[in-house]
Amino acid sequence: MRWIGAFVRVGLESFVLKLVEILYVFIKKLGFCKQFSVSLSENVNKLVL
Repeated sequence: MRWIGAFVRVGLESFVLKLVEILYVFIKKLGFCKQFSVSLSENVNKLVL
């Protein structure tokens, strides 16, 4: 059962990272100000860590 939990955690982390990557590209394409993307990545880092 333990490895299932580990597998789920890894899958979740990679999913979150992919989501952040997509969001980052989306924000860059829309041309939002740099400050917004910086604060967003900082918030994401706090959530992940």
